[in-house]
Amino acid sequence: GAAVALRFAAAQPERDEKLVLVNPIAFDAIPGEDVRSLQKNTARYALRVSRGVMGAAPLMRELLQKSVADPAHMPEPLVARYTAPYVGQEGVNHLLKISRFVENDDLEEVNLRALPHPTLVVWGDKDPWVDGRVADQLADTIGGSKLVHLPNAGRLVPEDATDTLTNLILDFIGARGSG
Repeated sequence: GAAVALRFAAAQPERDEKLVLVNPIAFDAIPGEDVRSLQKNTARYALRVSRGVMGAAPLMRELLQKSVADPAHMPEPLVARYTAPYVGQEGVNHLLKISRFVENDDLEEVNLRALPHPTLVVWGDKDPWVDGRVADQLADTIGGSKLVHLPNAGRLVPEDATDTLTNLILDFIGARGSG
């Protein structure tokens, strides 16, 4: 999501007022290790599960469970919601297609230093998939950035720190007390 937001903001800066990037990937961390793992394992996995009703959901389950700092933040009903698009043969095909679209050069032509937007970078310090230095480097590169580290959150910050993330975003966009 962050790579898409950055590309959009660079291509049409007049359409954005501010940016919020949550556990963004950038620089040499595109794709993140989670996606690299999917890219490496999905094709091999697809051969094994292509006839199974569960599709690629079991592969996604493990990735999701590793993406939160607190396992209680990824209960089975939430895992089921995340994995629903990857059930059955169509799910396997969908995951194969997605895993091929994240490329190392996705932000190559984006001049991050030229982005005019105030930017909030939120980083879950317990992200096992992307090195936290990416957030530091990104915040240093985009002028007017504010970096917030969340020590008890993993890659899926919205699941690990829902209220904290909501409050950070509301404060950043100036939406507190407006209604």
